[in-house]
Order: sequence, then structure tokens, then C-alpha cells
Amino acid sequence: MAEPYPDIEIYIKAATRDAVVEWLKSHFSVIADEQKILLSRNDESVECLIVPDANDGFTSVWFSPNHTPWATDLECSQSAYQYFQVEIRCSTGSWQDDTPGWVKVDGEGSTEISWES
Repeated sequence: MAEPYPDIEIYIKAATRDAVVEWLKSHFSVIADEQKILLSRNDESVECLIVPDANDGFTSVWFSPNHTPWATDLECSQSAYQYFQVEIRCSTGSWQDDTPGWVKVDGEGSTEISWES
């Protein structure tokens, strides 16, 4: 298992805020459902920020600190793909690791891309 990232951020194609909240409920207890959502899992709290249409029709979902079931952005993206069945994008590494590239997760698996593709 990979070393957990300090935070997680993924981008879900054409996802509404309400749809993202429903996905979150399958992994967390939702404590507060506001601009920043407070989540709880295994007695640990995590803030989640959902930004619809953050980039090219993708909704950003950011978790901090990373008290999630996923160690990396890619693991989170793969979980989100299983739920949404739409393209998910994430970084190839932690932003602490320099400037990572991008990965697309879809029905064909995980593929490194440039954001424009």
C-alpha cells in the first residue's frame, strides 16, 4: 500500500454537489452539509470541499486531512469511478512530490494524460 498523501483531491466529470454528497455517505458519516462538509470516519474528522465545475466541467472534491479510506488520489479516483461510472481525474502524485502529472480513470482503467486531453 502506498504512503498516504496528506490530502486527497479528485475531479469528477459532470457531477453535481448532491451526487457527490450521496457518494460520500457510502464512506463517511456526514456531520455538516455546508460549503465545506465535515465528515467522520473511525472517530476521525475530515473536511471535504466540493467545487462544482472547477475545471472544464469537472467537479473538484478535496479532503483534508486525509482521514479517508484511500491512501492516494488514484485510489480515491478508482473508488469514485466505481460509483459514478464517469471519467475521474487526479494527480499522479502528492503535490509535496514536486509537480505531478494527471491520470484519467474510466472504463478502460487508469491512463496518464495532460489535462487538456
